[in-house]
Amino acid sequence: MGFNIGVHSDEAQVNDDCYFFIEREFHTFVCSYDNFGEISVLKKAGEYYNIDLTPLTKLVYTNDEVAQEYIDENTQDTVFLLNVAQAFFNKIEEDRNVCEKISYKAYDEIMDFPDEVKETFINQMGVAMANEIFQQLEEDKKEQEENPNPWNDYFKSGRILEHLRNLIKRIECYKNKGISKIYLTAG
Repeated sequence: MGFNIGVHSDEAQVNDDCYFFIEREFHTFVCSYDNFGEISVLKKAGEYYNIDLTPLTKLVYTNDEVAQEYIDENTQDTVFLLNVAQAFFNKIEEDRNVCEKISYKAYDEIMDFPDEVKETFINQMGVAMANEIFQQLEEDKKEQEENPNPWNDYFKSGRILEHLRNLIKRIECYKNKGISKIYLTAG
């Protein structure tokens, strides 16, 4: 499960051709800031490239009825957001090896449970459910050991460039229609 990022404006029609969702992986990248803050891949990549990427984190979650005040708090200048996205795109195009040159946090810490805690889980949830949790934790631990730098491929393969290119196209579409204010959606 996850969200996709889109671009929207209250100045345009809801079914406008500029509205388009961008891949979930980009949402996960953007939300690394929500999860890990100053040590997120988004923050560290921004520092490396000398760009403040936090405007990309101002998302309006659209899964329910959205209050206008919430939208207004997250609405940004179209040209400003376009410049941020374009500058980021250009920097990545020049140097895709950022993840090898920065330290960032990519995973939540996986807890090792003592036997007493495992017994409590088993007693409260039953053997089958507790074992599913323990198995998932082991799989997560193995994934982290095998891929300690999970964002490296996202940058090196150019998938982030593809996602940023789509974001830039959508923002440019609004700009070309004379729309001065937009917001990023997640839904």
